[in-house]
Amino acid sequence: LVQGLLEKHVSSLRAHETWGDSILAMGLWPDSMPSALFATEDSHLSIVRSDGQILAYCLNRMSMKTSSWARSQPLTLQDLEKIMQSSNPENLKFNAVEVDTYWIDEPDVLAMAVKLLIERATNQDWMLRVKWLYHLAKNIPQGL
Repeated sequence: LVQGLLEKHVSSLRAHETWGDSILAMGLWPDSMPSALFATEDSHLSIVRSDGQILAYCLNRMSMKTSSWARSQPLTLQDLEKIMQSSNPENLKFNAVEVDTYWIDEPDVLAMAVKLLIERATNQDWMLRVKWLYHLAKNIPQGL
C-alpha cells in the first residue's frame, strides 16, 4: 500500500504536466525548500558549534566540579535520574560532583579553546562567535 502510494507520487513528478499535483512537489511536502540564506546561516552555526566543542566540553567539566555554578543542564547519570524522578524537570538545578582531574581541566586549555574559536572565525561567522562568547561570559559566574 505504502509502496504503491510513493510510486504514484514519484511517477507524477516525472510527468511535467502533473508535476505540481504531487504531494512530493517542491514546497508542498514534507517541508518547503530552505532558502539560500537559511542554508548559509545553518552552515555557519554548524561550523561555530563544531569549533566550539572543546570550549563547551571544558566549561561543562568546570560546571560539574564547582558549587558556585548552578547547572541547569544534566551532565551525569545522577542528573538524568533526578530528571526522571522529578515532576518539574524544567526548573531543576544540579549539584557539583567529584570529577577526576585531567589535562583538559587546566586553565591553559580553556584559554586555547577560546583562542581556537576566535582564530577560526571567518568574515561570515565572526559576529556569531563573538555573540556566543559574550553570552558565555555573561552567564558564567565570576571567579571561575
